[in-house]
Amino acid sequence: VHDDASTDDTCSIVRQLGQDAKIPITLIRREVNAWSQGGAFYFEILFHSKSPFIAVLDGDDFWLSRDKIQKQYHAIKDSDSSLSYHDYWSFQNLEDSKQRVFPSWLGVWTKDFFYSIAAENPIGTSTVMLRTDALHDLDMSDSGEHSFLDFPIWAQLAAKSKPLYLSGLKTAYRVHPGGISRNKSWLKSASEAKVVNRWLSKRVPSLGKSKFLWSIFSSLLVRILWI
Repeated sequence: VHDDASTDDTCSIVRQLGQDAKIPITLIRREVNAWSQGGAFYFEILFHSKSPFIAVLDGDDFWLSRDKIQKQYHAIKDSDSSLSYHDYWSFQNLEDSKQRVFPSWLGVWTKDFFYSIAAENPIGTSTVMLRTDALHDLDMSDSGEHSFLDFPIWAQLAAKSKPLYLSGLKTAYRVHPGGISRNKSWLKSASEAKVVNRWLSKRVPSLGKSKFLWSIFSSLLVRILWI
């Protein structure tokens, strides 16, 4: 559990829940907010996991299925994929929610998930399960240049093997004013996307992919048309 310098009782609650449920928990407590300093910390947390597989759950989201972990584990362990994901509900309240179901038509049309992810990231953070050893081959140097936590990881893993898609709604993604992607102007979001796409474009050739195609699909025009 990563606590990013919270000012409430999160840490004591986590410790108590782990004790009551008899679940071994490693609590990483930050004295200074790490996210404000870039996205490097996110990769470091995943990289140092001792488990062969990792499932991610952000603190403001929740899983809908009691057997999500079992189903996702059995699916990915018998596949060649290093990353799996599934559908999710995106909601702000009960009256304002939408279903995010994939794969998208763009991914089908390009025949390559890696290029379609350049136009829009369809992978909800709290839906993934990934192979820990696949993280060791990723180039995350200078990842503090951008504030995107998960997209650079998903993109590089998608270049190495096609992500495994599982149908079915198993996660609820909470949209709220304090979220990372909220309270931003369209121009601000586009500017941040440009930074991370430029960071990734330097690594595309080493992934065995076309830098030219990546630049097309990550262009502002394609993103506008697609989104």
